[in-house]
Amino acid sequence: MQKSPIIVGFGFTGFRSFWGQEPQLVGPMSKVHLVAGSNNSGKSNILRFAHTLLSEPRLDGLHAWSGAGSLDQPVRKSFDGKLRLSLGVSADPTTAHALLEPFGIDERYDEALFHVLTRAAFERPGSSLAWIDFDVDVSSGRLSLSASQWERAAGEYLTRDAQQNVVRMDVGSLANAFQRNRGMIQVTTPLIQFADELNLPQYLPQVELIDALRQVRDASSETSTHSGDGLVIKLAELQNPPNQDEAKLKKFEEINTFVRSVLEDSSAQIHIPFTHDDILVRSEGRVLPLAHLGTGIHEVIILAAAATVLENRLVCIEEPEVHLHPVLQRRLLRYLNTYTSNRYLIATHSAHMLDTNLASISHVSLEANGTVVAPALKPSDLSRLSAELGYRASDIVQSNCVIWVEGPSDRIYIRHWIKLIDSHLIEGVHYTIMFYGGSVLSHLSADDPEVDVDEFISLRRLNRNMVVVMDSDLTSASGSLSPAKARIISQLEKDADSHTWVTAGYTIENYVPLTVLQHAIKEKYPNADYMWSGHQFANPLHENNHTGTPQKLAKAAVASAVVDNWGQSVAWPYDLEVAVRALTTFVRRANHLDS
Repeated sequence: MQKSPIIVGFGFTGFRSFWGQEPQLVGPMSKVHLVAGSNNSGKSNILRFAHTLLSEPRLDGLHAWSGAGSLDQPVRKSFDGKLRLSLGVSADPTTAHALLEPFGIDERYDEALFHVLTRAAFERPGSSLAWIDFDVDVSSGRLSLSASQWERAAGEYLTRDAQQNVVRMDVGSLANAFQRNRGMIQVTTPLIQFADELNLPQYLPQVELIDALRQVRDASSETSTHSGDGLVIKLAELQNPPNQDEAKLKKFEEINTFVRSVLEDSSAQIHIPFTHDDILVRSEGRVLPLAHLGTGIHEVIILAAAATVLENRLVCIEEPEVHLHPVLQRRLLRYLNTYTSNRYLIATHSAHMLDTNLASISHVSLEANGTVVAPALKPSDLSRLSAELGYRASDIVQSNCVIWVEGPSDRIYIRHWIKLIDSHLIEGVHYTIMFYGGSVLSHLSADDPEVDVDEFISLRRLNRNMVVVMDSDLTSASGSLSPAKARIISQLEKDADSHTWVTAGYTIENYVPLTVLQHAIKEKYPNADYMWSGHQFANPLHENNHTGTPQKLAKAAVASAVVDNWGQSVAWPYDLEVAVRALTTFVRRANHLDS
């Protein structure tokens, strides 16, 4: 099993558009991390910094950057000429143990280091990580810990208030234990010496860059980049590895699996000819050079192949959305997450890349004090970022599938049932629930005027991927739907991009098991005496089904109480499970997600 990375974020200032006094922080980073923002905001500078400098301090633990003296530093009156680096680690016992484990220190010291990392000296506004600061001497390339930060941390740790909440273990004893195991002499500043010997930069991954220009070049290319140059010879080794290496053969098959997904051809595969001068694609009985399949297909396959050839790296990718349809963008992210061992830092200005729960995201913008980086964690953060990228609210908020329901209680139930069946589908991302009450069609139970039905059906113009959920309002199993509902079903069934669901009972509340509904009503309305028998074709919330107060039960309030008590163990009455699975399948298809 691959170990979780120790360093899950980095920050810096003093490079190109980063001229502010404090490092701008990128992270926490999941396996795929997006840096998103408008043109000229500084996204590419983050990738350049990572590729140019982050790999170097890990080499032999020398703590030095050979290229620091030739840095492209800001020329600004407000810039103090200093290059600063911060590395982010999770402030938890697991990270503390991972840092101490290589040195054979007693595990009881793990908690001491954990509590050091949780001191305010390592905190940054809006971040859950502990940020370790380094100063860089640009002339020598020397990388050194910020002594003042560790002095503040030691002071905070040893205060009386802090000791009430942490183990009573002197920081000095932690450092001394470390020094004894390392055969070191006592120093006057044991904590900073201890921190320096931990050699945090050694945990930085090797960084590779796949830039914005991606094309196949033959094996004679001298370059070592992974944008297509020299990729053919590496793929040839995977296709025909020495001694039939199973691991390499598996990698080649994973690339072919992605090719089949992109081309929507279950028999498609790539092939490297004997001449090692091109990538050929076999598909639908034809064999063509990869470049003949179109720029988008060409580029996305190069990206996936290069990411598969590399292992356990931090791979920086410049704007993979160039020439890629949104469907290919999402398929690429899913492939990187599932089939490769690398971590990814991706610069993008595509909102379609944000339309996923596969990546963590940083919002990059250029302001008066240089490039500013902020985590995009909440829906409101993503909304602001999408607006900056030039997408209208209607492009983003409506999602790829609209589910039309009669009212708020229907939304509460359906959202909960979708989550139980398919937790990967997210409201506001993969689907939007909207109400069709009011002037559009307020009384579906009646024989509505034709004009209202026509207006309702025309809602498909807003979003072709449309679901309509309707209460049957049937009072018996032999009853018939109203002409309006029957016509809506008839019209929408003609369109493969539409889907209808009519409840098996009188209303959507009939799907709620009697005991669950009784518990919810008693919880919300202690003074109400509920008497409904559980009949399929009677309104469970009709005022005749309870006595006491209030006279009328609020459907939305009852629905909220129901879903709070509806877990995986609750039975699915009537056709409910079948109907919800059909709904989630439709939503996945609308979002081009695998079923």
